[in-house]
Amino acid sequence: MATINQLIVDLEKLNKRYSELSDSHNALFTKEDAENFQKRLTEAGQLFVDFYENSFVPNYSKIQNPVIEDVGGNLSGLSNMASGFLKDKNYFGLDVLLIPRGNKTGAPNYLDRFIQRLKESK
Repeated sequence: MATINQLIVDLEKLNKRYSELSDSHNALFTKEDAENFQKRLTEAGQLFVDFYENSFVPNYSKIQNPVIEDVGGNLSGLSNMASGFLKDKNYFGLDVLLIPRGNKTGAPNYLDRFIQRLKESK
C-alpha cells in the first residue's frame, strides 16, 4: 500500500526532474536553443501529466487523508493546465506552471509547498 512517505519521495523526484527540464537559465535563446527549450518544456509538461495519471491516481488517490486529498486536487488542476498548455503549445504556461502567482525568485513552487504540507501532516 502506498504511503505518505512514498508520495513525498515521488513528488521530490518529479520536482527535481521538472525543474531540470524547465530551467530557462541554461537557454541562450538562439533559434536552435529556443527550439530545444520548447522540447524540454514539452517533456516537462508531459512528465507532469503522466505523473498525475499514471502514478498519483492509481497509487495515492484512494488514501484517506485530507492533506493527500487536497494535494491530489491541486495536482489534478495543475495536470489539466499542463495538458492544455501542451495542446496549445503554450511554452510560457509550461515554464511557469509550478510557480504560484506573485512568487519571488527562489521561493517554493507548488510542488515544494505540497511536499512541505505532506511532511508536516505525518
